[in-house]
Amino acid sequence: MDIKFYQNLSDKRVIDKRLNIEYSLSGCELIEPSSAINPEFIISRTPGLYQYNYVYIPYFSRYYYITDMVDIDGQRMQIKCHVDVLMSFKDQIKACKVNSRTNENNYDMYLPDDRAVESRYIRYSKEFPVSFSSFRGSYILITVGNGALPLQGE
Repeated sequence: MDIKFYQNLSDKRVIDKRLNIEYSLSGCELIEPSSAINPEFIISRTPGLYQYNYVYIPYFSRYYYITDMVDIDGQRMQIKCHVDVLMSFKDQIKACKVNSRTNENNYDMYLPDDRAVESRYIRYSKEFPVSFSSFRGSYILITVGNGALPLQGE
C-alpha cells in the first residue's frame, strides 16, 4: 500500500488545506483489524518522517491527520491516523447548494434567527475635554454615522 506524507499548514476547520513537502512511501502494511476512519500502518523507519503531520492514502481515497508515530523496534514504525473529512470530501462539500441560517456577509430574512446580533464594527472612544462631573442635570448623547469610519487623529 502507498502513502503520501505532507506537512499540513492549515487549521483543521479549513476545507482546502495548504500542503507542503510531499513524500511518497510504498510497501506500507495496514494493521488488521483497521478502519477507513482510524487506520494504523507499519512502515520501515525513515529518517525525517517526524516532520510530517498529514497523509493521503490512495487505497481509501482519503486524507488523514497523523495522530501518533511509534517506533517499534528501531527498524519499523507504527503510524496512527484519523480521517480529515473536510479535505477528503471537499469536492462534494463545495458542490452542495445550501440555504445557510447564518452567514457573516449575507442573511435570509425569511429564516428565523433568534441569536443575539453581534456587531462586527470596530468601536472608537474619545475623551471629552470637560468632565461631566462638573455639570448638573440631564445629558443627551447623539451619534451620527454607521461607526465604520475612524475619528480624526486616530
